[in-house]
Amino acid sequence: MRPGFAIDRADLDDPGVRALRQASVALMDRLFAPESNHYLDEDQQRAKGVLMFAAREIGAPTAGTPDVPAKGGEVIGCCALLPCDDGCNAPYGEVKALFTAEAARGRGVGAALLDRVEAEARARGLDRLCLETGDLLHAARRLYRRLGYVECPPFGDYDDDPRSVFMQKALSQTGDACERDGTA
Repeated sequence: MRPGFAIDRADLDDPGVRALRQASVALMDRLFAPESNHYLDEDQQRAKGVLMFAAREIGAPTAGTPDVPAKGGEVIGCCALLPCDDGCNAPYGEVKALFTAEAARGRGVGAALLDRVEAEARARGLDRLCLETGDLLHAARRLYRRLGYVECPPFGDYDDDPRSVFMQKALSQTGDACERDGTA
């Protein structure tokens, strides 16, 4: 728990998570052309087994679901982990959907969410985390670099895109490269 907020698993149907995701998608749609947007819609998130995490203000409890216990307070940030296994490289995780409510920025919410996603990835035996972010998302890129992420080539199913910046972070000694088709 961090001062003023707590982070836990979240349900994709949570209204607060849904509202933040919609705000994130609206921002991406304003900044980038459709071919440079790589967010997953809710159906894609479910189909791919995305694990969503939410930062919530400490406050009055909200209803939970059978899989996710009741939580307190307003959702002020979210981030997802997409476990990936391309069949030829070690399984890795992709960081998706990191977004902090504007009023909560500067409080360490994004860093705390990434810490939680990294802990989950390690618990699942993933060697590294990879992510794709936009070239105009300067604050996000500074955060990623500060937390040890470094630029890497496109990974997984991504194509090279001049508006995309690909980054990775090793979570173990063997997780030192985001790879595609067995090459770094």
